[in-house]
This record gives sequence, C-alpha cells and structure tokens, in this order.
Amino acid sequence: MSATSSVISSYFFFKLYVWPLYPLVAELKSVSITKNISVIYNFYTSLQSNITPSPEELVFSKFYFGYLIVDCCWLYQDRCRDPLRWVHHGIVASCHTLIIFQRRHAWTGGFCMSIVEISSVLLNFRGFLKFHAWFEPMKLKFNFVFALTFFFFRICIYTLAGVFLIISPYTLKDGYFWWICAMSLNVAYFNDIVKHVKKEILASVNEDSLLEAFIVKSSPYPYLKLSILRKFQFWAYDIINRTLFVTSKYFNKIGIDNAYMF
Repeated sequence: MSATSSVISSYFFFKLYVWPLYPLVAELKSVSITKNISVIYNFYTSLQSNITPSPEELVFSKFYFGYLIVDCCWLYQDRCRDPLRWVHHGIVASCHTLIIFQRRHAWTGGFCMSIVEISSVLLNFRGFLKFHAWFEPMKLKFNFVFALTFFFFRICIYTLAGVFLIISPYTLKDGYFWWICAMSLNVAYFNDIVKHVKKEILASVNEDSLLEAFIVKSSPYPYLKLSILRKFQFWAYDIINRTLFVTSKYFNKIGIDNAYMF
C-alpha cells in the first residue's frame, strides 16, 4: 500500500511539475542560469496563482487523504508507538483537507506533498529486497543512495520550495505554517536516517568513528594511517590538556579564579 502510494505520488509530481517545465527550458537554448531560473519561477508562479486546485491536484489530494486514513487504521491495529509517524500523518492529512474541502493551496499542497514521496519509492523497494539473501551485501550502498535521495528532494529541493514561497506574491499566509511543519518532519526523518546509516557503516568495519571507517574502506594501508591518526589525536588531546593546566595555574597565581575563565 505504501509502495503504491509513493509510486503514484512520484508520477504525479513529475507529470504536473517537472515534465511540462522541460520544453520551456529547452526553448531557451541558453546556458544562462539567470534565464533558466526566471523561466522556472514564472512557470511555478503561474501554477500557484490559481489557488483552486486543478482536477489532477484534487484527485491526488483525495487519493493521498484516503491512503492516510487507511494507513492510520493499519498503524493503530499494529499498535504503532512512533510519535513521529502519527504527527506526520496528522499534519499531511490536515493539509490535504484544505485542498479537498476548502479548495485552497492547490500548488503548495500538490507540489510539497508529492515531492516528499519520491525518496519513499526507494524506501519501499528496500522493504521488498530485504527478504532476499543477495541484497545483504549491497544493503549499505542502497541505504546510502536512499539517504542521498532523501537529502536531495526533501531537504535541498524542499528548501528551494520554501524560498519560492517567500518570494512568490501568491503564497497564502498559512502556507508558510504548512511548509515549516513539513520541513521540520523532513529534518527529523533525515536525522534518523543519518544515524541509521552511520551505525551500519561503523558496524561494517568495526570502527568507532566515521573518519576511521572511511580510512579503512577507501585508503591503501588503512591500519597504518589509523595508527598515525590515533597518535595525532592523542598528541592533540595531550597538548590541549597541558595548555589548560598551565593557563589554570597562571590565573590562580594572579588571583583570578579559573572557574570564571573556562
């Protein structure tokens, strides 16, 4: 169910907001970044200027709203105790109700609520692959690609969408609220993804830090370099401690309590 939703949402995003833009940019036949940005801005403002959702945007919101209702029932039946998922479903469902029942936030809701599902295609695909033994050796690489995809669409592009909302004259005031809520969820999810990938990387090489894991994975003579790195870390720590000790003694000597200095 989640896989179907993410695929349909991604198709909707590219069909309505990406593919129609390509001919406009291609017509320029220019490498000027300013002109390309101007075309993109004018295209999206023309869509956003119509507050009432198009038939496609209305169908998408109804479809996704129905998916959220069914998924909430599934989460309740499964006794899900993840507050982030419940908050996510509540915020997204509230946004879609404005599109469905009030006929508002056509572009803002359609664009911002569909782009977030692109990375979910990989997430759901991983859910199928994890049951196959041949997937285990490539699991870390797949998760890394998923993290990059999530970062590109739900952090980078979503941030640019926020900038667009600020400079566009057609943004409704409560549109900022919905964008901030969704962006906060994106950041929270991305933080969990980074922690998970970091844990997998460290476990794969049996090291304590990402720097050491990177050295082991990518460098020739990794353990020689690790030895040099750890000696350098020890010397740096020793120098810092000695500096603090000497400084503390100096301030005590001249009558200044070092507790107020550090």
